[in-house]
Amino acid sequence: KRNPLSMARKKYKIKRTFDFRKLERRFPEIIADLLNTKAKFINDDIQNGIDLQVDIHGKPYAKMADSTRERKAQQGRGAKLLDDTGEMRKTEIDEAGPFKPTVKITAVGKNEKGEIYGAAHNEGIPGKLPKREWFGIPKESLPGGKDWKKANQTLVEMMRLAWKKHGL
Repeated sequence: KRNPLSMARKKYKIKRTFDFRKLERRFPEIIADLLNTKAKFINDDIQNGIDLQVDIHGKPYAKMADSTRERKAQQGRGAKLLDDTGEMRKTEIDEAGPFKPTVKITAVGKNEKGEIYGAAHNEGIPGKLPKREWFGIPKESLPGGKDWKKANQTLVEMMRLAWKKHGL
């Protein structure tokens, strides 16, 4: 017997506009690019914090002691905190890769003795050096921050292009 529904069935042709295999191949690269993008935003925010004299929470640095201000003036150095020699700005970014999904930002600025000294300024030394949290993940790069949103928009665009059959 013939099924009456078989005569009513229409043949459909499905056109795929995405490619799962392409997405699978590109996914590790996309994640690495996202992590590197976020690291660059964080590093830029650290540098901007030094320029604007604000910590990673967006609050102004602790005030410079009068004795420090006088000493810096005698030495002909500026009145800006963490910006005398440019050493505090020196950072290195160990970027993520397709098979290494981690990124690391390291402060590498050295003092006159050749010691890396960013941590001392970030954590402070009781009675000697006030705590100024200049290095870390700034609030703009934390979830919900403007740079976090920008990086995620970049991820969405990269994923959209990777899904396309004839994209990238």
